[in-house]
Amino acid sequence: MLSLTSPLGAYYAAQLGISTKVKDSASRTLLFDLLTALERLKNEIGPTDAVDMEAASAAYVENFALKVFKAADDEDRAGRASK
Repeated sequence: MLSLTSPLGAYYAAQLGISTKVKDSASRTLLFDLLTALERLKNEIGPTDAVDMEAASAAYVENFALKVFKAADDEDRAGRASK
């Protein structure tokens, strides 16, 4: 059974696996296990507007991006900019 320590990392890995169109059976088995685990996690989380509705999802991501940008901008303006 596949363990999901980071759902976002698992989602990204699944996207990469799908986009590479893996052919060998070991890679396909891992990808199918990963997708099964993500589906199970999705069912555990239940319906969420931030996931199920595209407009709400876009607003959620945009809001997060604005928060990250503001934090970086504030840090830069205060002269404490880092990586």
